[in-house]
Amino acid sequence: MLPNSLSSAERDSPVRHDFIVFAGGDTSQGLMSLPRKRGVAYVAVLIQADGTGLLRLQYSSGASRKFCLPVPPFPAQIITLVDLAGHAKYFKTTASGLTGHLPDYAAVVIGANAGVIGMCKEHLGVALALQIPTFFVVTKVDLAPAHVAKHSLDTLTTILKHPSIRKKPFMIRSMDDVITCAKHLHTSNLAPIFVTSCVSGVGLDLIRTFLDLLPQRHQWSTKRAEGAQFMINEVFGVPGVGTVVSGTVRSGVIVPGSVLTLGPDVSDGTFKPCAVKSVHFKRLPVDHVVAGQTASLALKKVKRSGVRRGMILADPGLHCSAGWEFEAEIAVLTHSTTIQTRYQAVIHCEAVRQSAQVVGMDRDRLRSGDRATVRFRFLQHPEYLTPGARFVFREGKTKGVGRVVGFADEKRKA
Repeated sequence: MLPNSLSSAERDSPVRHDFIVFAGGDTSQGLMSLPRKRGVAYVAVLIQADGTGLLRLQYSSGASRKFCLPVPPFPAQIITLVDLAGHAKYFKTTASGLTGHLPDYAAVVIGANAGVIGMCKEHLGVALALQIPTFFVVTKVDLAPAHVAKHSLDTLTTILKHPSIRKKPFMIRSMDDVITCAKHLHTSNLAPIFVTSCVSGVGLDLIRTFLDLLPQRHQWSTKRAEGAQFMINEVFGVPGVGTVVSGTVRSGVIVPGSVLTLGPDVSDGTFKPCAVKSVHFKRLPVDHVVAGQTASLALKKVKRSGVRRGMILADPGLHCSAGWEFEAEIAVLTHSTTIQTRYQAVIHCEAVRQSAQVVGMDRDRLRSGDRATVRFRFLQHPEYLTPGARFVFREGKTKGVGRVVGFADEKRKA
């Protein structure tokens, strides 16, 4: 949500494809960063590199300031916004973003003129099932008539109070409300609702303060002492550089020159050693990245064809191994008929996205709203999953969520 004072180039910065600017909707995952500075209101939440290795930020007073980026020791001072697709056709992109980027919070944006549509309910259900604290932004209040905006807010409030959701709607009207919700959002069933307009700027100052006060939900500081583990979300072939992977550091510290294991390999599911040539954070070279940060790593002597999304880079001491089968506790959100053994769906678990088949479950059949313990088997190649990881599975209009509880492969158990 950017005010009209920004240039078209600044507004389009999170957009990854040109046609999205003209279509008015996003079909991919766009990332945008904003720094956190206590007590300062921002006109723009955009950080741009100016070619000198410094970043420039525009403040509400009109003054600008440059600051250097060695922020890896202070990751909480930069907020990464992940823009996900809202259309039903691109639900797989949204599911990958919710599971693959390990978000601390989710923001559901609702147009006051359109109200709560079907996909809004779908996205809310998935976010709640993944146990991601969620807040709501009702925008375009300048465009919607008063009675239409009121109806949209009443509908949202009714949905949140439903016995299956049991959230407490909280209309944000003042800075005191912002402080209360930011403090308790990750520990309670509060559902903050912001009413905003990007044309008039109403409510934007409340959202900026809210984002500035939100604490990190994941305790990344405790994971920095563990062995390094990097989750690969995207793979690139850069001329003159070689294979570059981007993703999230799940644990430990990664520095240029680190020797890690890459896997699971597509052919045999093994992990093979590889070296990290360089590390980039927020488009600038850094000397290290730590747990909780997103980064890009250039790999040494690794072919682009040998790396795929869903693989990991891990410390050799972790002795990681992949498996074909895993057991999970699942809940079916929507399904038109019944789910039985041999049912196939696409699994979105962290960065992993692959079709899997149900090879066993503790019930004869499942319908919408049912829960069960199910054993899945991947159809294409083995994957590395972590115990306790939450995932989304989908097939057509069928959607469900689950949690990894065990592994069926003897090798993976070890």
